[in-house]
Formats: sequence, structure tokens, C-alpha cells
Amino acid sequence: MPYRMQLFVDISTLLKPLADYAEILLHIKKTLSAEMSPIIVVGASYGGMLAAWFRLKYPHIALGEVASSAPILYFDNITPSNAYYDLVSKDFRDYLEFMYTGAAQYDDPQEYPVNKACEGIDGDSEGTYTLGRIFSGIVALRGENSCHDTCSEMVSPIGIGKNETMFQADPFYLTEYRDSCNKSFGVDIRVVLKRFGSNIIFSNGHRDPCSSAGVLENISDNIIAVTTKNSSHCLDIQPATEDDPEWLVMQRKIEMDMVHDWFLKYSADLLQN
Repeated sequence: MPYRMQLFVDISTLLKPLADYAEILLHIKKTLSAEMSPIIVVGASYGGMLAAWFRLKYPHIALGEVASSAPILYFDNITPSNAYYDLVSKDFRDYLEFMYTGAAQYDDPQEYPVNKACEGIDGDSEGTYTLGRIFSGIVALRGENSCHDTCSEMVSPIGIGKNETMFQADPFYLTEYRDSCNKSFGVDIRVVLKRFGSNIIFSNGHRDPCSSAGVLENISDNIIAVTTKNSSHCLDIQPATEDDPEWLVMQRKIEMDMVHDWFLKYSADLLQN
């Protein structure tokens, strides 16, 4: 009879899936007779947040952790609610400028892209907000290609402040969010962020909107921030290719060198004991 682990059925909180991961990892180490082998947990975006919390809660299981593009600081009173959309606006500003100035500069009589864009903008129904009209203009030019944890454990107060981004205002209101959670799930919100621990790498690219809530500066000597100017979301943990730019290759090398140092220290500690 193969070994069967009794995993938690109810995954309505963050603690239970973390406990499941812990149980699985311990089982794998025991099955492979690898109890003394170190484990590095890796996660991207939300998974990076889980990986960081796993390292904090189970430091005896995970030797270290690499969190790529983890918006772990997107909590009330830490990161402004509209920070994500501020970066989105900056990323798209140059693109939109290129699209519309290009249409004006190369207004080919056979296609008249300016007319196309204007027809798309003017064709929207009355009351369409500005971003919707801009999108309609782009579609006319280029064509169109066709959770419970957020209430019970983790709240990222992402909102859009009035006139602060290119998006229609949609502020985050904690009271309304809490009432919605209570109505849907019968639970209130518990926001907990503990910044302690060791052997954690937070990697972020400044082009990624999630970096607005990422750890961009070292917290301690062994909770390290690795940042790059041009990287996008979770790019550093994507498969390497021959066309990768040098800065991306160096970012990965920095992260792997840190992990290697963790292994060396772990091995040295084993020899001393």
C-alpha cells in the first residue's frame, strides 16, 4: 500500500497550504533518505509571497527562499493603494505616445490611420471614460485580440486615486471591502506582515507594476533585495535563453551565488555538529 499523506482539505487560510507544503517536503526527504539535504523554496508573484512566508514559518525545513516579483509590501499603511497603477501608467505612456504620434506622422492616404483612430474614439457610447476612448482608438489602429485568501488572510489594498493615473478613479475602501468579505464568506480581514527571518532574496524589476509593493532595499544582511531597471514580472526565474541581456544574466548569477553561499554555510554547520 503506497504511503498516502492526509492533507488539509480546507485551504481557506494561508497557513494550511503552507502546512501542506511542509508535510510534502518532509515526506519527500524521508522517502529519498535525504533528511540532511537542504531545501530552497522559490516562488513568483503571489507564489513568491507564499515562499517568503514559508521560510519565515518553517525555517527548519527551508534553508532559504527566492521571491521573484513578490508584492509582499502591498498592505495598508505600507504601500500607497494606487502605486501599482502609477507604474502601469508610466509603462504605457511612451507606448501610447508612439502609437498616436506615429499615426499622425505617417498618415498614409491609403489607410488614414488618424481617421481610423478618431473614428474609434468618437464611436464610443456617451459616457465612456477617457481610457476607454483611448483603448478604442488603439483597437481601431491595430485590431483587438481576443479568491477567498484575499478575505481571510491577505488584503492588498490596490486602488486608483482620482486623477493620479491614466485609469478611471476607483479608490480602495477598507470598510466596503470588509463588508463584501463578510457578506461573501462570513470572515473579517486579518492583515499580518512580519519582516524578520534570514536567507531570503526579493528580486524585482522596476518596469514591473508589482515592484511598487516589492522589497527594493535590503532589510538585513541576509534578507536581500536584488533589483534591475529593465526587468519585468518574474523574468529572472523564466528559462534562460541565448538572447537574454547581460543584466538579466547577471541578476540570475547574483541570486544563484547567494543560494550557493547558503549551501556552503549549511554544509559547514553540519560538519561542526
